[in-house]
Amino acid sequence: MTPSPWRVNRPAPCIDEQGEEIRGETRREKRQVNSPTDSLSSDELAAGPLAGIRVLSFGQAWSGTFSTELLALLGADVVQMGSLKRPDVFRRLRSHIPAGVVDHSRTQYPLNTQGHYNSVNLHKREVTLDLNQDKGVELLWQLIPKFDIIADNFRPTVLPRWGVTLEKLHELRPGIIWASVSGYGETGPYWDYPANGATTEPMSGLSSLHGYEGDPGMNTAGLYPDPVAGYFLVAMIMAALAHRDKTGEPQRVDLSMLEAMAAVCGDAIVSYDATGRVPGPGGNHHPRITPHNNYLAADGEWLALAAETEVAWQALAKRINDPRLSAPEFATMETRKANEAELDTLIGQWCSTQDANQAERELGSIGVTAARVKTLYELYSLPDPDLSANGFVSQIEHPETGLTWLPGRPWRFSAAAGTPIRPSPCVGEHSKDVLMAELGLTELEYQTLVDEGVTGTLDDLKS
Repeated sequence: MTPSPWRVNRPAPCIDEQGEEIRGETRREKRQVNSPTDSLSSDELAAGPLAGIRVLSFGQAWSGTFSTELLALLGADVVQMGSLKRPDVFRRLRSHIPAGVVDHSRTQYPLNTQGHYNSVNLHKREVTLDLNQDKGVELLWQLIPKFDIIADNFRPTVLPRWGVTLEKLHELRPGIIWASVSGYGETGPYWDYPANGATTEPMSGLSSLHGYEGDPGMNTAGLYPDPVAGYFLVAMIMAALAHRDKTGEPQRVDLSMLEAMAAVCGDAIVSYDATGRVPGPGGNHHPRITPHNNYLAADGEWLALAAETEVAWQALAKRINDPRLSAPEFATMETRKANEAELDTLIGQWCSTQDANQAERELGSIGVTAARVKTLYELYSLPDPDLSANGFVSQIEHPETGLTWLPGRPWRFSAAAGTPIRPSPCVGEHSKDVLMAELGLTELEYQTLVDEGVTGTLDDLKS
């Protein structure tokens, strides 16, 4: 982050190391809590804590679109930049409409009906501009001053080629934030390498931890670094907003997917520092905790369980009621770990007689961490009762795909319930509204731009 780079001021504290200092500060200073909510309307409060913040997103695929989707779900007004000539790669995953959403009563386009795109661009608006035309570039530079945040996940050379610098952005919009996520950041030996989640995951070392003992390293198969980097970028943007509010300074946020992933491997690094052993794949086992595995149940389902404390272990052993679990080799966590294969066999025998759902409930009620292994289909298509009760998954009506269960806000604010989530936009759906409202274009001027191929929707291409 510039102009306020991060720094480490002190190591992790010892227990109560600064206790007296902190307690003294608390006694000396009774802080006032500012509450500006009286100046906001109920509609603004409901939108979320970022109500009034405006974001122009150049995000593509996943990390960039997901991060700005989170900002939109937090209440920001996010306008997604799109293209009629080269739509987002997630829009182009298939050249046909997915069979599950085909509806002959609607006008449908393959580019508007892809689930990958429609699940990570919720609550946004979209404008198309042809940036290969001078008029498109001109309109873009007219739009930029209307926004607090510019966000992208291009390679670090792309926006600078268009003349984008923090200094120029600050001239147009004082205090603007330019936030980017790329594979390796804009400095260092890999800065200009192409990247995605499938390459930054193994480079971070995380892939070396996946799989079963003796297996070669493997990826998670879900491009895990993309959403992780998305969450990190949101956190950094929030910090940049706080800095701007204090100082009025602009901020350049440069996030490396590689570094974001390396940060979540911290426990493996600490383990290596402590033991000198290079960590590797361990299947469902934990380096220290046992039992910690998935076990096949009588109904063919899998049950994941772990006894993380002695109390949980005693509760599990009592429930299983197998005298062999009272043997000395299972008396402590250390001895259980040393005899893990035998312990897994005994617990597996018990699980093979149990219904996974019932065992999940029974073990949970006695303090043992346990869960039936669920499929994504259950979570989002049935849907999962917990996720739907909390409002995380909800049915969202898209103009071309109809009602679909989709994940939304993984949080709840007591003072901002959140407005109903809008569907992801169709290609260029809001081009007319945004360009006319923000730039003062007339109907005739807008239609001229459509006729010249500078902006528009897929319907405009047909006409």
